[in-house]
Amino acid sequence: MEQLERISQMEARLARLCAWQARFSELLSRLEQAREDANALADYLSSPDWRRDREADEAGLLPPTLRRGVLSEDGIYNALETQSELLETLRDHEEKENPMLPKDPMILFSVVNTKLRDDYATLDALCEDMDEDRGALEAKLASAGFVYDEKRNQFR
Repeated sequence: MEQLERISQMEARLARLCAWQARFSELLSRLEQAREDANALADYLSSPDWRRDREADEAGLLPPTLRRGVLSEDGIYNALETQSELLETLRDHEEKENPMLPKDPMILFSVVNTKLRDDYATLDALCEDMDEDRGALEAKLASAGFVYDEKRNQFR
């Protein structure tokens, strides 16, 4: 009975994971549109058009049935702030899944050289992919006596 229960529990976990992945995939596909919307709203809020539209609203020149949440500074600002917070949460989860490089220079030396050997043709490619500052990475490893050898694509 223990075996059947374990298999059933794992099957339920697999079903939940697959359902979540399908929902998450759909959300990610909509992320680019959300970014475009946020950028357009931020541009609008700082534009002369927004000021003119708001003045027209305050003067009673717009139809009373027109939705005008965009004419409230707080409406756009709060939406942009929420967007920023959601993206930060997403980045936090990404960092938990893909931790940054180790802090200890000796471990960092080993990890970076392994990544350079196995996954990256250049230090620039590694830094770009991992969103690391090349100068800071080289300085940290230099503090432990390691220097990047471009020809060998490794720290020595």
